[in-house]
Amino acid sequence: MNSLFSGFLRKWIFGGDQPPMNVPTITFQIDGKEVMLKKGDITKESVDAIVNTTNKTLDLHSGVSGAILKAAGSSVKDECKTLGSQPYDGVVVTGGGQLQCLYIVHMVGPTTAALITTAVEKTLGICDRRNIATVAFPAIGTGKAGIAPRVAINAIFDGMENYLLSNTASNLKIITIVAFDTTVYDSFATVFNESLEMSSGSSMVIFIIKMILALNIAPIMSKCHKIIAVMLILAVTVDLQANA
Repeated sequence: MNSLFSGFLRKWIFGGDQPPMNVPTITFQIDGKEVMLKKGDITKESVDAIVNTTNKTLDLHSGVSGAILKAAGSSVKDECKTLGSQPYDGVVVTGGGQLQCLYIVHMVGPTTAALITTAVEKTLGICDRRNIATVAFPAIGTGKAGIAPRVAINAIFDGMENYLLSNTASNLKIITIVAFDTTVYDSFATVFNESLEMSSGSSMVIFIIKMILALNIAPIMSKCHKIIAVMLILAVTVDLQANA
């Protein structure tokens, strides 16, 4: 009942339907920055930078990394050779080669959730230093590292939130996560939709409180009206806790 009631209230106040599940592209925001999930081929993305998860010698020729190097061409392979071997948490940048991007950010593939979070933070920092506004990430950790998709996407989110909430003047505008595998995409989509639900519910609570304060009606509200306002807030809060 709480879920149904709060869902009705969200639609009534904000308008429109709730985001459908398993749509091709899902979007929400972190501190005003757009975070987007897509199913597809990351080598086809037209962005400022594409992130490549690779090995320490930057020459991984399998999986998504292999596809990126192949599509980028020989100039990127030559740059990688020049850069040489990297530490386990290394993140370096080359040109985009023949891809539709200015840069490729090569990240030594993280093998744990904690390393994913750190690598994402480091990558976003590098993007900012190069004035990159749009960047596409692959499904980090879900390939050779064997990390469960749900664990991986939550670690990716943690890295994004840690960086963006600590760097509010970031130049980044759109961060895209591109999942090639259907199973991985579906798992990522579930977490994205949960984040949308949380964001929608939190926004509604804030909206109700701000509306009461802005209109300065709290002092003149009857006890009945105050109870209704509290019930609106509690309905969403309980729903959020139930779906956490």
